[in-house]
Amino acid sequence: MASEGQPNDLTGLRPDWSIIRGLTNGLLELFKHAIGAASILAFIKIIEKLMEWLWGTENKLFFDSFRIKYIFQCSDIFLLTGFMVIGSYKFLKAFFKE
Repeated sequence: MASEGQPNDLTGLRPDWSIIRGLTNGLLELFKHAIGAASILAFIKIIEKLMEWLWGTENKLFFDSFRIKYIFQCSDIFLLTGFMVIGSYKFLKAFFKE
């Protein structure tokens, strides 16, 4: 039992709201980046399927050197890598924002 001037054990256990607020802001920022990346990836996939439909094949060569499919796959990789780096930075910035 606590004495008169000291808080008892239950009142001393309060959550640090700044951490919860930072985590909420960071997760919201991460969610916004995920929605943006998913919509851009879907748009790229639509363009890829449209080109396949217009040309009638998915193995069309770009200037007789490499397949068009590889261009779209590289754009997906670069887009996801960029969104991961920038999204991580934005998450940390939103988490530590006062």
